[in-house]
Amino acid sequence: MADTRKLPPAVALTRMVSGFQLPRALQVAARLKFGRYIRESPRSAEDLATALGLHARTLHRLLRFLSEHGVFEEREAGIFGPTELSDHLNLVDSIFVGDESWAAWGALPEALRTGRPTFESANGAPFFEYAASHPEQNQNWNDWNSVTGGSWLPPVVTALGLKGSETVVDVGGGQGNLLIEILTRYPSCRGVLVDLPAVVEGAEAHLERAGVLDRCTLVPGDAFASIPTGGDVYTVCRVLLNWDDDRALSLLQNCNRAAGAQARLLLVDLLLPEKGDPARPLLARNDLNLFLMQGGAHRTREEMATLFAAAGLQLVGVSSAASPHAGGWWQVIEGRRLSAA
Repeated sequence: MADTRKLPPAVALTRMVSGFQLPRALQVAARLKFGRYIRESPRSAEDLATALGLHARTLHRLLRFLSEHGVFEEREAGIFGPTELSDHLNLVDSIFVGDESWAAWGALPEALRTGRPTFESANGAPFFEYAASHPEQNQNWNDWNSVTGGSWLPPVVTALGLKGSETVVDVGGGQGNLLIEILTRYPSCRGVLVDLPAVVEGAEAHLERAGVLDRCTLVPGDAFASIPTGGDVYTVCRVLLNWDDDRALSLLQNCNRAAGAQARLLLVDLLLPEKGDPARPLLARNDLNLFLMQGGAHRTREEMATLFAAAGLQLVGVSSAASPHAGGWWQVIEGRRLSAA
């Protein structure tokens, strides 16, 4: 959002409160698959309205609005064509930024009264249960993570400081994107991917396509119950921010038990910076979004250190990766065991 601080107060507030309009237009266009239809063939609003059973004049207004923001290209004679943005529009139809997110934010007053996330009450099931039962929207979110990972993963892997011959256990490793980057860069490394059975099943083909499946062990299971031992390095990448303090503590305790005294524990996360940091406004917004959707949080360094200590770990260092994301930088947060757990 453009900086409104230099505008008259009433104008600034109006700009802020109307900021929902473009995201909502994008969500609707994505859910109705406008990007796919227009990519197949540039067409008029009338043609698209006929294909989708929509009102042509209203659809024209929506396409014109999105075209003014570069999502489509408005050509002569009312024809709308694709752009680089519209080619990725399907990714917006995902659980984290689609209709489900809209519903969760609509229940913000409920969160203020109860102190609880709103995704479940707004959508009928907790976030991860809902994801498991809505494979198309969940896959779009996984695809979004894979697409964006191409820019932020390489510098993150550099910041991990691996020697190149370790066994890396990736806890909550999802589709295996982090392990693919590690194993591709370090041919002598081996990987262990730990995640829920349905997630691991989907990751297998992803790892095979990348040519690293032969050096990766897949462990279906619940990391909140147990984590395999024997790793030299344990990574927890973009996971802890999805959970409340109780669940995050449970995960860190299990990592501590599995890693022992010698293995390194490396979190990849986004810490909430001090006031005045240019990344803080966007991360403060995303912190509230994480809470409403999953009960998660962007924690400060002090909050993370407190969580580590409760899990029997010492936060020994934070290094930033040259990898801008959501207005901030990913950090690699290293923990070591304080004493036998």
